[in-house]
Amino acid sequence: MEYTKNHYDGEVKIVVEESFDDAAFDIIDTKLDASMTSIYDIIMTVDGEATQPNSKVQIKIPLPKDYDPSYSSVYSVNTETKSIEKMPTKY
Repeated sequence: MEYTKNHYDGEVKIVVEESFDDAAFDIIDTKLDASMTSIYDIIMTVDGEATQPNSKVQIKIPLPKDYDPSYSSVYSVNTETKSIEKMPTKY
C-alpha cells in the first residue's frame, strides 16, 4: 500500500476475507457468464475501523503452478448498483 507519510493516524491494515455473497456471485454469473469464481472482500482499516483508502493498494493473488493467467480476470463487484468493473492486472 502506498500513501503519503502521516496521511493516516493509527495502525493501517489490509484485511482480506473470502466472501460467499450470493448477490455478487449472481452478478458475475449473469454479466460475465463466469461460474468458476472466487470472491474476496478487501478492506482497509485504520485502528480496526473500515475506511475508504486515499492511497494506492496492490494485492497479490497466488495462482497454482503451471496455471495460465490468461484464464483469469480481476473485477470490482458492487452489489448495490449491480455493476462490475474490470481492474488493471499484471502477471
